[in-house]
Formats: sequence, C-alpha cells, structure tokens
Amino acid sequence: MVNSSKECEEARDLFDRANIPYVLYNIDEHNSGCCGGYEGKVPVVFAPEGIFRGLDGIKSYIELSKNREKESESAYW
Repeated sequence: MVNSSKECEEARDLFDRANIPYVLYNIDEHNSGCCGGYEGKVPVVFAPEGIFRGLDGIKSYIELSKNREKESESAYW
C-alpha cells in the first residue's frame, strides 16, 4: 500500500488511529514481473480474512477487526 496518493495516506492514518499494525508494500515495484505484470487498485489490504480494496474496503476491515476484538474479549467470560 505504498503510494503517495491521498487515499493511501488516509488509509495509513486510519490504521494508525485504530492501532492496527501494517506493512507497507509498493505494488508498483512488482508490476513488471516475469508474468507480464498486473494492475492493482490501491490502497489494498492483504489480510488473513481476505483482500480489501479501496478506502471502503479498508474501513470494512477495520470494523471487522474491532468486532473480532470484542468477540474475543467476551469469549472468556
């Protein structure tokens, strides 16, 4: 999700505010690989729960993460 676009900056800010760790990945560096390259929509999140594209997808992922935390906290009670 490395990109200087306004959307990528906003995505990083959303993760920072939600205290969700993330790794930056520059998809443009790998666009011209041996298989002819690919097009990607940024920002995008690759997570165990799936792939979330665009700011709406990232916001959905953050909400999913918050809900998962609430469920796991109450699972012990």
